[in-house]
Amino acid sequence: MEWEFNLLLYLALFFLLLFLLVLLLFGVIKQLKNSVASTGAFQPGRPSLREPCGFCREQTL
Repeated sequence: MEWEFNLLLYLALFFLLLFLLVLLLFGVIKQLKNSVASTGAFQPGRPSLREPCGFCREQTL
């Protein structure tokens, strides 16, 4: 009886920690998507912040 209780306790803790890890991962991915979208890296009309003259460099090649 004692080992069944321990097993249930460990399984509950494991799934709780797994759930928290998944939530944290989704939160980090959402933050990264928001930060990338705010910099305009995926918008072709706007120059990126890393290479403000990247457009000129491609045209000279």
